[in-house]
Amino acid sequence: MEEILKEQNLQLQDIQVHYKEAGQGDALLILHGWGASSESWVLLQRALSKEGFRVIAIDLPGFGRSNPPATVWGVQDYSNFIEQFVRAIGIRQFFLLGHSFGGQIAISFSVQHQELVKKLILCAPAGIRRPLGAREKLLFVFSKILALALLVVPSQSLKNRFRAAAYRLMRRSDYFKAEGVMSEVMRRVIREDLFSIFSQVRVPTLIVWGDDDRMVPVEDAYVLAREIPHSAVEIIPGAGHSPHLKTPEKLSELVTKFLKS
Repeated sequence: MEEILKEQNLQLQDIQVHYKEAGQGDALLILHGWGASSESWVLLQRALSKEGFRVIAIDLPGFGRSNPPATVWGVQDYSNFIEQFVRAIGIRQFFLLGHSFGGQIAISFSVQHQELVKKLILCAPAGIRRPLGAREKLLFVFSKILALALLVVPSQSLKNRFRAAAYRLMRRSDYFKAEGVMSEVMRRVIREDLFSIFSQVRVPTLIVWGDDDRMVPVEDAYVLAREIPHSAVEIIPGAGHSPHLKTPEKLSELVTKFLKS
C-alpha cells in the first residue's frame, strides 16, 4: 500500500513555506539541493516512509513553492530557519539528510544544534570550496552576459526561450535559474567553505556519493570522512550527483540500514 503524501504549508518569518510529509515513526527531515525542491525527493520519501519513518521534505525558502527570503541569506541563515521550522512542526529530535546545497545547511545545523540531530546523512554535500576553474569562470561570465541580454528582450516568452536555450548550451541551469534576491543568495553560498567545522560534527554520519558525480568530486567524500568523527562512506556505482533520482532504491537501502543500525 502506497503511503499518503501530505502537502503542507505554514507561515514562518513572513515566509510561506511548503513541505511534504509521509509516514509515521521517527522523523527524518530532507533538505534538497540548489535549484531543486521537495518534489525531487518523492521517490525516496515514499520508500523511507514504508520503512517506518515520518519523512518530511521541505521546499527551502526561494525554491519550489516556498517564498524567497526578503534579504540575502547565507548557509547560517538557512540553518537558523530550519531550527525554527522543526520547532514549528513539533519535532524535538530527528534524523537529518542533506543533499548538495542542502548538505551544506545540514552540516551547519548539526554543529549548531547537535541536541536535535540523532543521525546525519550527507549526500554529496557542497561543503568544500576550491578556486574556480576555467569552466566555472566562463559560466559566471556567461551568466552576466545573459542577464544583460535579457534586459533588452521585449517579451517574456522570448526571454524564457532564450534562457532555456542558454541552459541547454551550458548544461548548468542552476547557475542561471536564480533570479532577484536568490541570485545574490547563490553568489553568497557558493563562496562559503565549511571545512573548518567538519570536525565539530559529533553525531553519527553517513556520507553517500555517486561514483559518477560530475558536480562535486567523489574524493570529497573521503575528506569529509577523515574530518568528521563517527562517519562512514558509501559510494553508489553508476550514480551521479543525484542518486535519489537515478538510484533511489539503493539510496533508500543505505539510508534505512544506517538509521536502523
